[in-house]
Amino acid sequence: MTIPACCSFSCVQQAVRSGRINHHDELVHELIDALKCEIRGTGLGPCANSHVRDYVLWPVIDVNERLLKGRPDIRFSNVVIEVEAPGRGISPAKQNQLFSYMQQLAQVAPGSPIFGVVTDGAVAEWWELDKGQLMRKMSGSVSDVMRAVLYAFCSQKIRVVTPEELIEAFGV
Repeated sequence: MTIPACCSFSCVQQAVRSGRINHHDELVHELIDALKCEIRGTGLGPCANSHVRDYVLWPVIDVNERLLKGRPDIRFSNVVIEVEAPGRGISPAKQNQLFSYMQQLAQVAPGSPIFGVVTDGAVAEWWELDKGQLMRKMSGSVSDVMRAVLYAFCSQKIRVVTPEELIEAFGV
């Protein structure tokens, strides 16, 4: 296993602010690596179980083909992450794109709260769609916001929201 360049949200945030990450696809890749490292380090609920991480979360996070109609940058379970160009702030257009993906996911996962994050690698906003209501839960640095999202995600049961996730995770 190769060691990723950034294995924490703080590292990603610093790399964006210093200009070391300056391309959208590179930022998506680094966020996925940081996400895996940070989930491994939470020690919370289902995220603490190595079998859940290795056989449910990692395969779903690693899926290259998108399972939704649109193409969210990162999606696993009931979490959608939309990435803005590094260090450029969060645009209303990117927020609307995130909301659209969250609503699409809510249609295939009725009854599940949907977490959404929009980030440029330095700052982030966390949104939640629950029972048709969209609420901003938090905004701030990407490291603070993403850790709060992971805490909420790992403190709950991990939801398998599409049949494709079961196939990807278990090969059935």
